[in-house]
Amino acid sequence: MGSEERDVGRRRRPRGWVAPGRWAVMTVAAVLAMAPAAAMHISDGVLSGGHSLLWFALCVPFLAIGMRAVNRRKAGNLNYVPLAAMVGAAVFILSVFHVPVVLVPGAGSSSHPTGGALAAIIVGPFPAMVLNSIALLLQALFLAHGGLSSWGANTFSMGIVGVLVGYGAFRVLGRVGVPLFARAGTAAFLSNIATYAVAAFQLALDLHGTTPVGTTWAALAVAYLPTQGPLAVLDFILAGYMCQFMAQRRPDIAGQIGLLEPGGRLKPAAQGG
Repeated sequence: MGSEERDVGRRRRPRGWVAPGRWAVMTVAAVLAMAPAAAMHISDGVLSGGHSLLWFALCVPFLAIGMRAVNRRKAGNLNYVPLAAMVGAAVFILSVFHVPVVLVPGAGSSSHPTGGALAAIIVGPFPAMVLNSIALLLQALFLAHGGLSSWGANTFSMGIVGVLVGYGAFRVLGRVGVPLFARAGTAAFLSNIATYAVAAFQLALDLHGTTPVGTTWAALAVAYLPTQGPLAVLDFILAGYMCQFMAQRRPDIAGQIGLLEPGGRLKPAAQGG
């Protein structure tokens, strides 16, 4: 191939294009660089069998809807699957960094960024649930983070409640004219806090013993705050920056996911999905 043909090939690549192989290498390298740590999310064996099955059953209808949404979207957009794969990798990396909840020794849980709201903004809420569930399953299988018996509970708190709260906040704030950075950041912040409010409730519901559920829930929620508060702020910054960056540098993608109006201006709210 001549130099002129190679130049044409390079010019046809969209701005910011990265070879799929490089994405795979970067993702694998990031995962391998992380030393195995204490179990994150809720660990295997912490919840009873009945409660584990309950949270798993509650996830099933949401994930079924999510799979249908993914199939429908990929049929109408050839770029959707690569975009969803990159978003899923981002959720995996964000949620694999953990900080133990030191105020509750032996609780079998930890704090970490989530990325659920950002995923919902980019690929839609129900597909984001599927991506979160896959990220949690891979972490349980290959990194001993979380667990298989607690996969349903972790998926419900982070992948369903966190996603719905974040996406709902993003839409509502858009309708009242909140700028994109603050809108996406606030959505991520609320998604993060909601995730851990639900995780604290899941632990309290199963482990409260003779103490009232509400008292145990409040104690666990307060115990999460010293670690989860700063991480929720980190989620705010990351989501706000990523959405703003996408709107400015990749208006083609931003337009596809509803962040931009046809004329290239920022929309007051994202399209549904």
